[in-house]
Amino acid sequence: MFKNEPVVLHLPRWYPNCTDVQSGVFIQKHIYSVGEPYKHVVVFAKSTNNRLGNPIVVSQNNNIVEIIVYFRESKHQWINTLKYILAIYKGIYKASKWFSKPTLIVAHAPFRTWLTAFIVSKIYGCPWVIFEHWSGYKMPYYIYRSNIQKRLFRYLTQKSNGVVTVSERLLHDMQNAGLPVRNKGKIIPNIIGFEPGNLNAFPTGQTPQILIVSDLVDKDKDLFALFEALNRVSQWQSFKLVVVGGGPDETQLREICNTGDLKERVTFVGRQNNANMPRFYENCAFYISNSPYETFGLAPVEALFYGKPIVCTKQGCPEIVINDQFGLFFESGDTHALEQAIKTMLATFRTYDSKTLHHRVKHLFSTEVVGGQIKAYYDSVVYNFEQKSTKRPLNDFTQLK
Repeated sequence: MFKNEPVVLHLPRWYPNCTDVQSGVFIQKHIYSVGEPYKHVVVFAKSTNNRLGNPIVVSQNNNIVEIIVYFRESKHQWINTLKYILAIYKGIYKASKWFSKPTLIVAHAPFRTWLTAFIVSKIYGCPWVIFEHWSGYKMPYYIYRSNIQKRLFRYLTQKSNGVVTVSERLLHDMQNAGLPVRNKGKIIPNIIGFEPGNLNAFPTGQTPQILIVSDLVDKDKDLFALFEALNRVSQWQSFKLVVVGGGPDETQLREICNTGDLKERVTFVGRQNNANMPRFYENCAFYISNSPYETFGLAPVEALFYGKPIVCTKQGCPEIVINDQFGLFFESGDTHALEQAIKTMLATFRTYDSKTLHHRVKHLFSTEVVGGQIKAYYDSVVYNFEQKSTKRPLNDFTQLK
């Protein structure tokens, strides 16, 4: 129990769980990066079609408690919303065994998490902040949301005690969407969160192995165009392709591979636990992404951390790594540039120095560096709130029973 210790209550929209071990791993890395004096309690609700043996799963790792509440998915959205509310209530009630009052509440990505954080912060009389990773503010997608949703987004953003985004690109998109983040927004990047392994160059004489790490959703990642480009390149150059991830478009991607020379070269390995990822980065020659938009783009940075150059859209990775020293970059939607970049990288990937790539990203995105930034932000929010707050809080969530 974390009685009389500073506790951060985390409410993530995505989080690794039994149905998707890759979901929200970037959020988990943020949480795990902040050590003493803070303790962390994560409450996550997840719908599932699987049979529920134990609907509430609790695990503890030193100063971090993770509570995942599963509920059966319904065909009706409004029923799922009600089930989510009930699941979150159960999770927070169970979490209250670890604290009498949270020091800070962090909502990771909208919208239910924001509303929950706002309500619970009123109950406990503590500050709450938004840690944003979501790509939904990108125009024109955000404009199609209802006026009620937009007003709620603006209201909750205004009522929060701070907003953190993982990139300048995302902060800019939130501003363009009309959210009041100009005076309260701060940029803290994602975390690599791995220990460096083999940084040796790709072995001479072996067939180059290309790596893709992605949700297999074409509308978000532009994967059909990427696989078609790889199919064309495979007619002239030899390589192997490893695809990490899963999603609704996997079957169609396999069909694209079957229509060309990729059939004998590609291996789909499915979704992988974060602990398994280092070996995929270590064994590849380079990483490739055709994503038209990422708020940060963690996988390209992880590849660089393992000393592997990247082929990536300029919109699919952090602005700071868009540099010829890190790889080859092209505009999203330019299929000719994509194909040419693949061909060029197959011929030049051995010219990149693995140790140089590793060291250039380590000082920007390591657990120590980013974790220190997050801790300092927690400290400032809590201090500012305590200086301004004069309201008497309710001290026990169990009063709501």
